[in-house]
Amino acid sequence: MTGVTRATSGTFRCEVMSDKPYFETDDLGGNMTVVDVPKWGPRVTAILKKPQEGVKKKEGGGDGDGGNLHERVVKGGEGGDDEEDDGGERRRSRVGPGDILSAQCLLSPSDPPAQFTWSLNSGPLPHNTFPRTSTQRDQHGTNLQISEINSVVVSEEWFTGGALTLTCQATVSTVYEASVNLTLLHQHHPTPSGFGWFSVAASPTTEPLLLYLLLLLQLLLL
Repeated sequence: MTGVTRATSGTFRCEVMSDKPYFETDDLGGNMTVVDVPKWGPRVTAILKKPQEGVKKKEGGGDGDGGNLHERVVKGGEGGDDEEDDGGERRRSRVGPGDILSAQCLLSPSDPPAQFTWSLNSGPLPHNTFPRTSTQRDQHGTNLQISEINSVVVSEEWFTGGALTLTCQATVSTVYEASVNLTLLHQHHPTPSGFGWFSVAASPTTEPLLLYLLLLLQLLLL
């Protein structure tokens, strides 16, 4: 089949007829649904506030008002655990108990509409958290699909090993599934040396070993 569109969806039947002398016939039908999958997404953005202090950190800012809550952008199928921004640079973010967290998950249009699922540290969201799904027209006139978590107070119990991971998963029928993670470190927890894909910081015990290996490599190349 060529030129398939959403209007092509429906029930298709195939009929088979035997040759003479019996000319027996048989037919079989089945339903086909054409799905228009999203061109990009999901993308998650978060805003963190201190009670009665307004916005403290804003995701995606980088050079904002001292904020380091970063925007995690992962296009569908490109790996939901990437810790790098679009420039390939490492970004780390901090959050503390009592901070007010709002998160928004964006997805480009699809038909049928996507189903959003949020999770915290690979488990369900806290019982008092209720995501809301809607559509919003962007500056180009495109109706984006949005799932939002509004003004949730961060709890100490949310952290596992000094960090929490908020995940947004988007599913369209049975043909499209993608997710994106937003990992935040506890504001008072030391940064793990292995946080993310790699760590550029060398510990005092490893620096002499690295220097020795470099010298050995130079001798071998002489």
